[in-house]
Amino acid sequence: MPGASPPVELPYTEIAPPADLAPYVDRLWLRTTVRGEPGRVHRVLPDGCVDVIVHADRGSAELVGTMTRALEVADGPAQMVAVRFNPGTAAAVARCSLAELTDREADVAELGIAGGLVDRVCDLQGRRPATPLSPKIPLAAAPLSAKIPLAAAPLSAKIPLAAAPLSAKIPLAAAPLSAKIPLAAADHARITALVAWLREQLAGAPPPDPRVARAVALLSSGEARVDEVAGMRLVVCAETTERCDALLFVADPIRVPSLASRQHELPRIVDAYADDARADLGLAAPFMASHRSWVTKHCASLPEIALATRRLVALQRAGTVAGAADLLGMGHTSLGEWLQRRRDGV
Repeated sequence: MPGASPPVELPYTEIAPPADLAPYVDRLWLRTTVRGEPGRVHRVLPDGCVDVIVHADRGSAELVGTMTRALEVADGPAQMVAVRFNPGTAAAVARCSLAELTDREADVAELGIAGGLVDRVCDLQGRRPATPLSPKIPLAAAPLSAKIPLAAAPLSAKIPLAAAPLSAKIPLAAAPLSAKIPLAAADHARITALVAWLREQLAGAPPPDPRVARAVALLSSGEARVDEVAGMRLVVCAETTERCDALLFVADPIRVPSLASRQHELPRIVDAYADDARADLGLAAPFMASHRSWVTKHCASLPEIALATRRLVALQRAGTVAGAADLLGMGHTSLGEWLQRRRDGV
């Protein structure tokens, strides 16, 4: 670019997104390498995220899909300004299935989402300074990242390695930034231009799928394995509750209708529970019709049916309250009181 200032070395630097973009954006990042080191190779590891990377030195922008394997990239001069999306949210910008972009890099123009991104980020000469981002955006100098080359270019003498932990609060609206982490005016402008493009692309986008966020949280916390989350599941809810919905991250779970809407099926349901109890407790005789009639009339839920049929099968098998209680592993008095309530019609 004629008349442009020479690039200044900038190690991999992360910036937290503005609050309105945070549901979709994990972080913004920059890196400028003035001179590459011959023979050095960067190993880029998969992290489950999609990035849009603007190569300011080349005047191009690409969307990098999620990766299933590590990549090795030769070191060399580069000026990169980029956004990393939260898992599963980049579809709102890519406007296509993210599965189609796995292990692929696509020019933003080919995807129809260019929106002047390259011009905005790269052609900054002669423009008035853009409105700075909102203040108190955490900024980290040169942390390692799974998606970014691990062997970063040598740090500038102006930027100590331990200068800015992730928890640090750096007021990005101030010009210039803290002396410990200097950002050139062009870098400020490039990040601001990228944020403006993101806001345009995400205008009117549906909110991120909470089930994806739930799956990511389960994997991150170690509560579930990848094969458990990624595999096909049959999820059955006996009733519709807010708690049940909050625990699910699968689409269209199968829900069992309430017993009140299945009166014609009750005898068959009771017999099914009774058959399980007979097999478990060793009762060869059929379940008594009087017991079936009582359970059908007085039990209003599947757990109640399961409990009643098991206790009545035990009584039928043992012949006495004490024997039935022993079969069930419960107190004689407790079973006797339950049977009394049954006789009283409670």
